[in-house]
Amino acid sequence: MPRRDLVWFGLFAFVYVPLCVTLEASVPCRGGPDEGDHYLYIRALGDTCRLPIRAPVYAGRLGGGDRVSRQIQHPPLYYLVGAVVYRLAKPWGPAATWKAVRGLNIALGVAALYLLLLTARLVLSRRRDLSFAPVVLCALVPASAYLSCVVTNETGAAPCTSAVQYALARVIWLGPSRRRLAALALLLGLGGLTKYTVLVWLPACLCVVPVVVWRARRSWRLVAEGVTTILTVPLAVCGGWFVRNYLLYGVPVFRNVISPPLFPGGLPQIAALPDELLLSCCHLIYRSIPMAWTPYWLIAQTPGWTRLLCRGSFVITAPIALGAVFRAV
Repeated sequence: MPRRDLVWFGLFAFVYVPLCVTLEASVPCRGGPDEGDHYLYIRALGDTCRLPIRAPVYAGRLGGGDRVSRQIQHPPLYYLVGAVVYRLAKPWGPAATWKAVRGLNIALGVAALYLLLLTARLVLSRRRDLSFAPVVLCALVPASAYLSCVVTNETGAAPCTSAVQYALARVIWLGPSRRRLAALALLLGLGGLTKYTVLVWLPACLCVVPVVVWRARRSWRLVAEGVTTILTVPLAVCGGWFVRNYLLYGVPVFRNVISPPLFPGGLPQIAALPDELLLSCCHLIYRSIPMAWTPYWLIAQTPGWTRLLCRGSFVITAPIALGAVFRAV
């Protein structure tokens, strides 16, 4: 990226970060959606260095009484990074750990916006003056700034979603190569280890990659190689998490939605995989979309077969994004 654009993004971050810090100071601890449970997950990892398993491995005074995190069904990557920050800030007390983990989320939000800028610069190579438009538009969505200043894995999913989007844009606009396809598949796998909703991009990649590879190379063998890469690499990266859940609970995806003190028998509710995917899609619509939808109205200006796809995406996601704005307000 040219130095001038880095300077402009630095100035933008100089305004955006204090805005997030001010918003963070106005939101009390546990004031975000399920923030106390997300923090308990991080604290359990930081204190025990082990993933929570079914019954509580950590119970502490938080809010109304002793309880275990109800978020242990989520993949661990975001919480592992948060646990490292938690341990670094732990000597300064509980308040410092809250602020430190929230600071991590602000940094992740800025990273998501930076990746969004890279995508816009790639797609709008002939209109560099518009490359900051999706970044500013995304930053002005109230849900984006709000989720960037509270403890939640939604913010961890945001840079993963933006990174997958950028990698897919590189495959489309710069041409498919083994390196770019492997990078896209690796980011999908890491996103799946962060939050299940990132894997919603997998069907989109499986639809786009074969068309792009065929138009560029005219080889069915390379098309099959690209599809195999997109399928196998994410499975190798995050498949172990689903295998672990199956060995422990009998299903690849489980939900722990009731505190064990209310149900001493153990994990009270285990949902089937289709139910969890439906819930994940709902979360994608209401929370993850504000970080991902905004470039589509700009991408739709590009010629070729992508125009219809991008305009269709805009028609679908624009009302969702507006709904997210009103929901946040």
